[in-house]
Amino acid sequence: MLDTVGSRVMALIVSTTVPLATIAGVLAWHSYLSTADNSSGRTAADVARAHYDIIRDVDRTRSALETLSDMGLSTGSAGHVFSLVQSVSLRHYCFLALLDAHGGVIASLPGVIDNGVRCRNDYFTLDNVSHWAIQQSAAEGARADVLRNVKEPLVRFALPITYNNAKDFPEAGYLVAVKPLAPQRVTTSVQDARIVAGEESNSELWLQTANSPPSPLLVEAPNPRAWPENVLRRLAQDRTHGIDTDHFNDGTIYYALSPGFDNVRLLARSERSVAETHALHVFVARVFLIALLLIIELLLVAVAAHSYLVEPLERLAQSVAEWRRHGKFEPDLPRALPLEIRHLERAFRRATTRLDRHEARLRRAARQQEVLIREIHHRVKNNLQIVASLLNLQGNRIKLPEAREEFRLVRDRVRALATLHRHMYPEGGVAALDIRAFLDELCNQIFSANDVSTIGRISLSLTADPVTISPDQAVPISLIVTEIVSNALRYAFPNGRTGTISVSLIAKEGRCILTVADDGIGMDSQKAIPTNKREGIGIQLIRGFASQLRAKLDIDGSMGTKFVFVFEPAAPRHPAEGVTSLTGMTPDEPETNA
Repeated sequence: MLDTVGSRVMALIVSTTVPLATIAGVLAWHSYLSTADNSSGRTAADVARAHYDIIRDVDRTRSALETLSDMGLSTGSAGHVFSLVQSVSLRHYCFLALLDAHGGVIASLPGVIDNGVRCRNDYFTLDNVSHWAIQQSAAEGARADVLRNVKEPLVRFALPITYNNAKDFPEAGYLVAVKPLAPQRVTTSVQDARIVAGEESNSELWLQTANSPPSPLLVEAPNPRAWPENVLRRLAQDRTHGIDTDHFNDGTIYYALSPGFDNVRLLARSERSVAETHALHVFVARVFLIALLLIIELLLVAVAAHSYLVEPLERLAQSVAEWRRHGKFEPDLPRALPLEIRHLERAFRRATTRLDRHEARLRRAARQQEVLIREIHHRVKNNLQIVASLLNLQGNRIKLPEAREEFRLVRDRVRALATLHRHMYPEGGVAALDIRAFLDELCNQIFSANDVSTIGRISLSLTADPVTISPDQAVPISLIVTEIVSNALRYAFPNGRTGTISVSLIAKEGRCILTVADDGIGMDSQKAIPTNKREGIGIQLIRGFASQLRAKLDIDGSMGTKFVFVFEPAAPRHPAEGVTSLTGMTPDEPETNA
């Protein structure tokens, strides 16, 4: 993936900019969390302020009841004392009464109407206070609880006391009081705190007693939302485990729990404010802006890097490729380039100039070498022809037929090699060897040397595919054809017999098949002729040349004589790779048994 200059530049840019973008994102996220925590902190502050005001109000009422208990109330003075307390408290109490041991009213303020008491817009029965007061007889000090089934939060107080009856005898009784839970004071305190902080008021304050759902203390909305089941379960778990202080959130709604008085706990519930929602939007916008700026930066840097770094290098590479194809190095590079690329371009220009001069020298040397090699092989061919002529002259002077036959055989082989050298090194080199033309001339030459015409009583059939062979294979092929055709002309058609000698070289499935055959008397019949004294030596030569050719040899002498050689063609080698001898072997190859 990082093989190109562009990809590496982009990877470097990303590796340097991503840490900065990560730091910016972390800072934006921290800013959002700090703002979002304001909801939880604000809710906890609201419940703390409400707790302070309520506890202070409850404690004052308890102190007032304990003061009345210490005064020693009697049935005659209780009503007067209650009126005095109501006047001093600015009509703070909805109900203030002295009850006997059975819950009966001895003196009260205000009076009981139809066994009930009216408090502002609410109405509660006397039994709702007297029965609860009797349950608190074993408690020490004034006990407080919230009245249920009323519109606004009312707190009932009960304090067991001893009073003097009409006969001035002490009796056990109860001092009870019912009063609003100072909602106006709590609301004013909470709102004043928010005005100072510049926040929007959206908190709800609730009271909760054991085994009862929360009841509103301050309800700012006309229809307060219902409590989710999961929140109620958590509150129940907190009460079960004795936890009086807790704060948590359910989505965008935040809750705070605080201890109240006696068995009553305070709850605050608020929703995420406009400022906190704005903080979330600002965070998302910042993240999007950071990502957008990063993408724009990467695109701009990528375009600049491609224009001033990657594109000049590509042009330089294309110029080098054009120089390799056409021999011209002319890079069209802009002037506003880095110094390193300009140095690289000058280095390439100097290198290509030197290489052009060196290649020109090599081409001149190659042409000279080619001319020299052609001249060498031309002289070799001429020398071989001279040797063949000398052997022919020397053989004609020999009287002994067997010796003359030996000289003639050697002459034919030398002539075959001379013909091969003339065909093997034309203008096109070894790859341009016309194997069919070579075999045709070689066979005609053998026929002429044996004073036989190719269209007489013995005819020649030649088939050759255009096969590329190496000099190491061309030499044994020429000697094999010379040996077999010569033997066929001398021994296969005795007593004026007519026939055909066939020579074929066919390429099939990546292999070459050389077939030299005649329809003469066959090898089995030739063995009975006493004059055939060289047959064994000829077969040895043929087998030796087949081994040198690395060919599979198959001889069939039943109906005429047929030699089949199957071998793999080898690519022609450069003349500098090895010097081929007259027998087709390089100096490091072993000689055959021939």
